[in-house]
Amino acid sequence: YIIKKKYIYIDFSVNAYTIFYSYCKRVSMDRLLCKKHKTNRDYEFICQVLTRLPREEVCLPFKTKLAYVNWGDQYSLPFTVRDKKHGGITHIYKRAGLYTIHVTGSINEFTFNQVDQRYAKYMYKIISWGKFSFCEQGGNFKWCINLTQVPYDPPPITNMKEMFMGAIVFDSDLSGWCVSHVENMSRTFMYCYAFNGDL
Repeated sequence: YIIKKKYIYIDFSVNAYTIFYSYCKRVSMDRLLCKKHKTNRDYEFICQVLTRLPREEVCLPFKTKLAYVNWGDQYSLPFTVRDKKHGGITHIYKRAGLYTIHVTGSINEFTFNQVDQRYAKYMYKIISWGKFSFCEQGGNFKWCINLTQVPYDPPPITNMKEMFMGAIVFDSDLSGWCVSHVENMSRTFMYCYAFNGDL
């Protein structure tokens, strides 16, 4: 049957009920994920991506058991599994522009070295690390040609091999990075023509 109240129609047919239940379940998951740290940016991974054409697909190259993603274009999707096809999670932006992405949850093995390199060009800025861990294989921001900034205090890291390789406009302040435990820094700043900072 149909309930009409304040111009809202709810059709409790089989299909509509399934959709309505799925929506409620998604909202409940969102609240569980964000309830504890919803006002604390320290627990969010925040980045910006830059698209120049409509319908461009962006990829965040990481693994996670459970995370909540707000893509910054009024579309939020909680997910519990990794996108096997691209080695991360993907999203298509209908319009070109600069978008801020918020991720609540764990971000594991972040690296553009394990996905199609065409995705790297969209990464523009890392604002907050959140619960972040680097992929120990290196190449974390490899060929991020538009990357301009990363936070001052990174999570623990032991392998910086090819980390910023090909990030031609990157010139962020890395003086606060602790590299005393780094074992490999080969080709870290290769082709980083703009970088002129201390480490």
